[in-house]
Amino acid sequence: MSKLLWRRLRIAASPLLFAFGAATASGDSAANEVVHVLVEDNFSPWSNHNGTGLANELVRAAFGAVHVDVDLRVVPYARCRALVIRGASPSCFSMSPSKDLADTVRFADKPLYAVTLHAFVGKTSGLTLNSIDDLRAGMRVGVVNGYEYPPGVAELAKRGVVLESTQSETLNLRKLAVGRLDVALVLTDQFRSAELVKLQSGAVKIMRSFAGASQPSFIGFSMSHPDAERQRTLFNAGFKIITENGKRAAIESQWHYQCSAYCPE
Repeated sequence: MSKLLWRRLRIAASPLLFAFGAATASGDSAANEVVHVLVEDNFSPWSNHNGTGLANELVRAAFGAVHVDVDLRVVPYARCRALVIRGASPSCFSMSPSKDLADTVRFADKPLYAVTLHAFVGKTSGLTLNSIDDLRAGMRVGVVNGYEYPPGVAELAKRGVVLESTQSETLNLRKLAVGRLDVALVLTDQFRSAELVKLQSGAVKIMRSFAGASQPSFIGFSMSHPDAERQRTLFNAGFKIITENGKRAAIESQWHYQCSAYCPE
């Protein structure tokens, strides 16, 4: 190629290269901001240990609708809760209102989902329970460390019921099956049935005893973290958008299909 022809090509290409560089710079400057959010690690299908989950997708979609990216940090729920209470982290999900959170955590305007309390007993235990009021002093009842439960559960200890905490509901069901608990409490919802949790646990010699009260589950925001209220405003706006434009329904429909047969723990 002659020097003259090369010079002409270079001159002709210069405006294109300039435009490409400007577009790249513009794209970099318009990159979405990133917020850091804690998420529990063991509540399938809503939030899983590997960072996947229905609630995880809803939270990402809500922030994404207002051009914000999310860095989800997966931790045990008790730690998730404690860091938000202390103001060491701006947000955590999924959380439910309780008396001890009234002055430390503010919730999103709308819940991610709602849960219902269920109780399991051993098949050969001979226990007949119709409600939480039938739990008696001395009974060993399995709960999950840090979980907020519907009204009545917190009062059990005052009645002499022994609340034994573990890291997951499936672990409690396994303990129940081998006689290390008298009752195990499980929170269920429209995607996570009592039978699904039983299947996830692999426990066979157990059965559902009764269904109790329901409560909503939210993303919670620390009242003492400097960025939490801004995050809450962004999330509320984005969640409203994905609810109205059908994105939320589409995500839920996809997970409903995936979990129609089985959702892994």
